[in-house]
Amino acid sequence: MIDSPFSFLPPLSLSVVSPSLKRIVQQVARNIRITSTPKGIQADKLAQLFAHITQGKDFATEEDIQLWMSDINLPFLSDTDYAYLWKLIDVKGDGLVHAVEFFIFLDTCEKEFAEVYEEVQGMAKPELLKFMCRDLDKLNEHGEEEMRKNEFILSRRQRSNTNQIAL
Repeated sequence: MIDSPFSFLPPLSLSVVSPSLKRIVQQVARNIRITSTPKGIQADKLAQLFAHITQGKDFATEEDIQLWMSDINLPFLSDTDYAYLWKLIDVKGDGLVHAVEFFIFLDTCEKEFAEVYEEVQGMAKPELLKFMCRDLDKLNEHGEEEMRKNEFILSRRQRSNTNQIAL
């Protein structure tokens, strides 16, 4: 039997989607259009994603990943869950994750990609527009500030519509 590079971690059930892994895939899906499998994402989109996470550096640090994942529009990830996730990403344990390591990690998230892809496909248009406000192509085209404004406006509309329905 070959030792897994993740052998130092507690085993995940093969039939259960890990909340930590699902959360990172949700974050990926906010930045680039995902497919039902990580293998279906174009290499240039993955490179664009990694450059965004690292702000152009050749590697990601724990702080880079944590800052990228600090998205108030997605489920909260506890410090314990984040520490577990970081150990999965930083396989060498040196505190630096290079692009290939990150892509290999994403490739282990098959179930999570399939689940998040189905969720995104099932979103109503207003919810999808809000979810896609962090799309990297839109961020590059319109800038961070403009996209934050759009996200805020869409959030207000969504809350307003929910309040009207409740009345």
